Amino acid sequence: MEDKPLCGRTNMVLYNSRRWTIAVSLFYSACAAMALISLFYVPDFILKGAAVGIAAGCIWGIHRIHRPVCIICEEAVFMETVRGPSAEFSGYPQGGFYASASYDEILGFSDDWKHMYLKNPGRGEMTSLRIRLSMLSLKDKEKLRDYIEKKQRQT
Repeated sequence: MEDKPLCGRTNMVLYNSRRWTIAVSLFYSACAAMALISLFYVPDFILKGAAVGIAAGCIWGIHRIHRPVCIICEEAVFMETVRGPSAEFSGYPQGGFYASASYDEILGFSDDWKHMYLKNPGRGEMTSLRIRLSMLSLKDKEKLRDYIEKKQRQT
């Protein structure tokens, strides 16, 4: 038996806009460099540990900013979610960093692209899912919206 992906083939992977990624990466790099340089000037062991922790956090931030924020498959779309107290009570299952939604569940996006509106599978109501798409380029936002509309017309 051949292993088949659950949501079909990946059609598109969207990342934060290049300008945003470069600006944030440079900021994190500068902060990490300053923290590592401070290791030579602070005599206290606790402050050195804090500097190493800051540098590690900056490196993790650089890694995080380069992750995809949206993965578009044949049968579903995966969006990077914002974790927090409201995410637990949205009525929509979320696991890890990404939440999946089939195309027929998606109702739309907020004007600032920080919320995705979905049909609530349990109650028949609309629910809002906090997502991280506000830093997509305008071109990628249009591609995502067009692809979702195309998939919704096919079903």
